[in-house]
Amino acid sequence: MKRRQIEHEHSHRRYKMESALLNSFDQFKSETGIPQQAQAAHTSVNRILSTTVAFLSMVGAVIIVVTFIVYPDIRTNSRRIIVYISISDFSVACLNTVGLYNPATSDSKLTCKLQATLTVVAVLSSFLWTVNLSLYFYMTICKKISTAAEKRMMTLFHVTAWGFPITIAVFAYGLQGVGYTRDMVSSGWCWISTDKPWWQVVLWMSLTGKAWEISAYIVISVLFALVKQEVGKNNFCFCVFFVLYLAVLVT
Repeated sequence: MKRRQIEHEHSHRRYKMESALLNSFDQFKSETGIPQQAQAAHTSVNRILSTTVAFLSMVGAVIIVVTFIVYPDIRTNSRRIIVYISISDFSVACLNTVGLYNPATSDSKLTCKLQATLTVVAVLSSFLWTVNLSLYFYMTICKKISTAAEKRMMTLFHVTAWGFPITIAVFAYGLQGVGYTRDMVSSGWCWISTDKPWWQVVLWMSLTGKAWEISAYIVISVLFALVKQEVGKNNFCFCVFFVLYLAVLVT
C-alpha cells in the first residue's frame, strides 16, 4: 500500500512538471512571436516579394531554354546541363508560387502534399545537375575524357539527377514527411510537415534538401579548386568555372 502511494505521488509530480514545461513553451511561443511568424508568410509584402523573385527566376530560365532551342550551334553537353538546371529552377519557382497561394491548412490537403513532393524533386534535381555540371568540367578539362565516355557520363547524370530526387520524394510522400509546414520551415508554401517531433522535422529537411545542398557546396568547392589548378593561367576557363561556382552558392 505504501509503495502504491509513493508511485502515485511520483506520477503526480511528473505530471505537474510536464504541465509546467508545456506552459513554459506556450509562453515562449507567445513571447517570441512564433504565431506572428506564421501569419507573416501570408502577408501582402511576403507574397509580392516571393512572387516577384519567382517570376524573375522563371523568366531567366525561359530565356536560357529558348536560346538553347533557337541556336543549334550552342547545343553542347555543358549548355545542355545548364538547360536542365534552368528547368529545375523554373519548376521550383513555379511550385513555390502555387504553394504560396494554396489555401491548404493541414496535412490532409492533397494539393499541399503534391506541391511539397514536386518541390522536393525540383530542388534536389537543381542541386544535383549543378554538381554534375562541375563534375563535367572537371572530367573534360582535367581528365580529358573521350567523346564515348562523355556520352556514358551524361547517361549517368540523367539517372542520378532525375531518378534519385524522385526516389527521395516518393519516400517522403509515403512516409508522411511532406505536407503543411504551418509556415514554420518555409515562407508560405508546403514542404516538410511540422506535425511530428522536432528531430523528424530536421531529419526530413536534411533528406529532402539541406544535406544535399551542403554536400553540393563542398563537392563544387573541391572540384573548383582542382579545375583552377589544372587550367593554371588560362584565365577564360577559370573565370567561366568561377562564375558557375558563385551562381550555385547564391542560389
